[in-house]
Amino acid sequence: MKTKLLVFLLSFLSQLVLARKATLPDSDLTTLIDSAGIPGLSVAVINQKGVVWAKGAGVREAGKPERVDESTVFSAASLSKPVFGYLVLKLADEGKIDLDKPLYQYVPYRAIEHNERHKRITARMVLSHQTGLPNWRSGQLNFLFDPGTRFGYSGEGFVYLQGVVTTITGRELDELAQQYVFRPLGMSRSSYLWQPAFEANHATPHNRFGQPTALSRYSESNAAFSLMTTAADYGRFVVALLTGQGLKPATAQALFRPLSTPNAPSTTPFRPRPLSGGG
Repeated sequence: MKTKLLVFLLSFLSQLVLARKATLPDSDLTTLIDSAGIPGLSVAVINQKGVVWAKGAGVREAGKPERVDESTVFSAASLSKPVFGYLVLKLADEGKIDLDKPLYQYVPYRAIEHNERHKRITARMVLSHQTGLPNWRSGQLNFLFDPGTRFGYSGEGFVYLQGVVTTITGRELDELAQQYVFRPLGMSRSSYLWQPAFEANHATPHNRFGQPTALSRYSESNAAFSLMTTAADYGRFVVALLTGQGLKPATAQALFRPLSTPNAPSTTPFRPRPLSGGG
């Protein structure tokens, strides 16, 4: 409930900021984090022209005095996936990857070669969570359903696609993200790898009881969860999605075209559609 309350209040305050074209007083943000029962937050308000306003409130770690500000780096967790998806679309626009070509034709994946269904998986299925793979494996990696038949959230699929992307480009994920996403969008406080520059100003993770936990300083990129970023940087990324920045017009349109319905299995197999303006 606290998370839902925080999201609702952030949405409300964002609309308030846009209406007033002004920042919010610290007292309002303090009330917000107290209501949500969290030590601190970072918030950014955007429109289609860019980041309107960004600010931090509260502390970076419960029981310590260091304050959150607009440059404080947070773990993006699964919000790492949309950034990777945008990167893959840019590579598709350049002809470096075909979204509908079976991934095994690029790179075999030994973890699922024991099942012939792995030959159906495409990048488009990964990005729309229709691979049939679990979120994370427990032991041997197995399919939960036939690829392309319905929605099923999967971090494993993103790990597979990451391996394909890094193999066909010959470059590490964060290096690609810096070139295709972070530098073009001005995301100077973002990386899939831990950076020494983050050390002086980062938020500490907390568990459900509000107790600080260990921060993961990733030395290997993971498209599914290792992104570190700020609210303002991620706001710049969302603006790029809304405006289609850096993508071909047809690709930008296809980005928001529904391909499946979460939690509603389809009786008709999913048939990938090309990235075009047509239906």
